[in-house]
Amino acid sequence: MDALQQVLRDFQGPQGATEALAETLANSLTESNLQLQDAQALLTAQNDTAHAILLHDTFSSRLCWRVQRLCWARDKLVHWASALSRRVEALMNKKVEVVELVHRIEDHTQRWDTKERTIHSAVFEQTATSALNLILLSVEGTVADVKITQHSSEILAKSTTLSNKVASTVVESRVGEMGRWADRLLDRLRPLRTLSEHLTRNLMAIRELIGQACTKAASIRVAMAADWLHAGLQAGSVIQ
Repeated sequence: MDALQQVLRDFQGPQGATEALAETLANSLTESNLQLQDAQALLTAQNDTAHAILLHDTFSSRLCWRVQRLCWARDKLVHWASALSRRVEALMNKKVEVVELVHRIEDHTQRWDTKERTIHSAVFEQTATSALNLILLSVEGTVADVKITQHSSEILAKSTTLSNKVASTVVESRVGEMGRWADRLLDRLRPLRTLSEHLTRNLMAIRELIGQACTKAASIRVAMAADWLHAGLQAGSVIQ
């Protein structure tokens, strides 16, 4: 009986050590699984952070490209607006020169008209005096001489009237031509003014869009920085 109990004790001794070792191994395996799960969670968080950073970089690159395109378009519009302004200014100066030329032509026409009327009056007076002398010399002439004198006076009157009409027609045609020229120049200036106003409005709209894009980019950067900070804090807490 004593021998049997001794055998049982010898058999249970190694078995108890084996069970203790198995329990220790099970605890170690459980702890390793927990550590592996923590490592996988940390790796997933890092992958998510890297993906978010990649998306942010891609979006930032596209946004910067859009902003560069808008800046290029803005600079081009500014250049066009400057060139158009210079063109409009040159046309306005040309308009002033044309108006001054019209005024000079009108003044010259008035002086020429006054001078021509003076010359016509002098010629008419001289012709009338000559005709009167002829009439006085031919008072005692025949009836035919009287008719000739009357016919001469009629011809003189008709020629004077005709010359006045011709001079007036020439002056009116010149003044009318200059007026039409000035009207055509004003008609050409109107579309340029309209285009200049349209380009100015487009430039202001593009500047507003650029400002909005910059504001949006800044807000996105702040949000992404907050997300990165939050993810980093979570990763630190997981590691601890």
